[in-house]
Amino acid sequence: MDDSLTFVVGLADCGSLIVRHSERRDLGSARLCSRSLCSAIDFYLDRLDVTSDAGSTMKLLRRMPSLQQLHTDSLFKQLRSYTEVQQLAGPWEQQLASLTRLTSLSLSSGDLQHVGHLRRAHGVMDEAPDTSHNSSSSSSSTSEHQKPDREYAELASNARLWVYWLPDWLAAAPGLTSVSIKPSKHSGSSRNTGSGSIDSEEVDRNRMPACLMINATVWSSKLQSLSIEGMTLGWLPPCIPQLTRLQCLRLRSCRMYDGAVAALIRQAGLSCKALQILELSRKTLQELPTECWEGLSGLKELDVSYNVLEGPPQAAVLPGCISSLSALTALRLTRCWLRSLPQELTALSNMALFDASHNPLSGLRAPTVPSLASLELAGCRNLRELWLGWNANLDWGSLQVLQHCTALRMLDLGGMRPGAAAAGGRAEAPPSTSQLLAQLQPRVAVQGMQPRAPVQRF
Repeated sequence: MDDSLTFVVGLADCGSLIVRHSERRDLGSARLCSRSLCSAIDFYLDRLDVTSDAGSTMKLLRRMPSLQQLHTDSLFKQLRSYTEVQQLAGPWEQQLASLTRLTSLSLSSGDLQHVGHLRRAHGVMDEAPDTSHNSSSSSSSTSEHQKPDREYAELASNARLWVYWLPDWLAAAPGLTSVSIKPSKHSGSSRNTGSGSIDSEEVDRNRMPACLMINATVWSSKLQSLSIEGMTLGWLPPCIPQLTRLQCLRLRSCRMYDGAVAALIRQAGLSCKALQILELSRKTLQELPTECWEGLSGLKELDVSYNVLEGPPQAAVLPGCISSLSALTALRLTRCWLRSLPQELTALSNMALFDASHNPLSGLRAPTVPSLASLELAGCRNLRELWLGWNANLDWGSLQVLQHCTALRMLDLGGMRPGAAAAGGRAEAPPSTSQLLAQLQPRVAVQGMQPRAPVQRF
């Protein structure tokens, strides 16, 4: 049985299982009873996606010792008091400790908000230790958007604010390194907790910031990846800069104050030295900080896509100090309403992927650069993928810089208007579009060239 079923992928959702076995080893005509098949599935299953309460989910986990990824929803929705949460902690901690191969845990924000409300109703939100005196930054740098642990815990006691709590006992899995918090798949307009209710009229999630409570003392030695989606964080949660082993931080649709974003970048640069991937996408911010990037010299991927980055007319809203990210290999700026690029971009010599699609870019050089010698991408000698599609106002002549990108292998020009433009009558007039593309091919795969379409707001 074990020899004939060497690779099994399963998905548990709404009571069903989908199983796929290895293409190299077929079960053929072997007849297997349902019990033996279920036992094999349980043993080899490495990913479980389940929508169920904590009790039913724990029964499943007892049969799956090889589980590596656990995705849950509606896990705590049936709990009615913080006492029930405490009663659940012991059995779950013991069960998670037995899952030695579990590395990834995904939870719904609705579940964390529910237990957070129960914890607040029980009056224990002020248990968080005040570690502000241990912070690597001085107290003078603390702003209204960056609050010490104790003050942040006091904010979480405010009944008008959302509060999310990641229970400490979920960290019991010995190999757990990744946690994702995503919106609930089955969210309701109101949530009755037994100690009161929270509905859309009482709290406006789009206006009121939320408090995220994570015990950094427990999680800092484990978490290497943290992904948060759909929370209006507002202030910088003190727990994030304290996760010193963090390699990947993704904040999607989290709506942070501009000052909080600057505080995050500053504190991450001081304490999260292992950070390699930073995502601040989908309306998480309105502008990029113009400083504080120097501490993130080890950052390899930066994604600020789907943010309406504000700035004065004819100004590059992408700060030039981003050039301090010398190790950066991927920069994603799609749908950021960029009008131009900073001259300092040429310092990112290790960048292999650059996505500036769906922007009103007029060219690949800043308006103040007088000659073609300082083209922004000319120094990106390792650039392999360039996404410029749906930049309706892009000057085709500015693409001449791509002749200097000798490592380029893929160029996306989807939705671009055809035709070539002269460079204002200067002597360094660029070649026509067809000549340029002919020079790039066959070394570069050119995609797109569709009819022009306007850039739309999202």
